[in-house]
Parts: sequence; structure tokens; C-alpha cells
Amino acid sequence: ARDSDARATGAPEPAFEFAWSRAREIPRIVVGIDSSGSVEPVLLAKFAAEVAAISKRTGAETHVLVFDTRVHGRHVMGGGIWEGRITDVLFSREGGTSFIEVMEEALALSPSAVVMLTDLMGPFGPPPPRRLPVIWAVPGEPPPAGAPFGRVLSLAR
Repeated sequence: ARDSDARATGAPEPAFEFAWSRAREIPRIVVGIDSSGSVEPVLLAKFAAEVAAISKRTGAETHVLVFDTRVHGRHVMGGGIWEGRITDVLFSREGGTSFIEVMEEALALSPSAVVMLTDLMGPFGPPPPRRLPVIWAVPGEPPPAGAPFGRVLSLAR
């Protein structure tokens, strides 16, 4: 703008001034919501609230994958629109649970972390090939066997 003003008025052109630009990478978190038949509707509501809280607290680009034995829904929530979007997520209410397909889709998104909201009833499949934080958030006390990879946390605490 100063350069343009100088040319328009015949004044000397100003020296080059570089601009400061803040390069900010936004983390990407994938949240899997287990919507299988073993997950009660009250628990699904709790899971939805947890997704909203994760997105709000982190400001991360939050990818929500709703699954049972396969992924039924895919949603992206930015940091600022979490409140309105979580109510748009439709939950399938069928079948058992398998973490294999949902983990494959999660890994394809190159996330910073993966959070699975689940009751941990289903086959896990292989662990992620790279060091990736995986958090299994369960409604009550974690089962003694836990999960074959990642960290199991209780939502009851």
C-alpha cells in the first residue's frame, strides 16, 4: 500500500519491509465413536459430549469416525464450530464392534493422535505401524486385559 501511494504521489518508493506471518500447523485428531449395539444411547450422548470437549479444548481439526464393524459416518469438526456440528452426527445402531477398519481409516488421515470412545468389545487388529498416541476411552473401569496397544483411560474418573 505504501509503495502504491508513493507511485501515485511521486514520492520516493519505500524500502522493502517484510511481513511477519505466523506459521501455525493445526493438529489433526481422529476420534472414533463406537456406535455398536453394546453401546447404550446414554453412553452415545456421553461420547458426543466428549468429542465436543476434545475439539473445543484442543482447537484441533477433529475427524469423527462413527463405527461398529465398519465406518458408517465421517465428519470433520474445526475448533470453532464444534457446538453446532456434534448434533449433526448420526449414529448407526447396529451390529458388533471391530476396530480394524476404523483404525485403518484413522491412520490414512495422518493424525497427531487417535481417540477411541468405546466399550472395548471387539477385535483390535494390528497396532499402528508408527509411534502414534492411541487413547482408548472407556465408560467405566477398564477391563483387566486392556488393549493390545495404546493407553486405556476411564471416562468415569
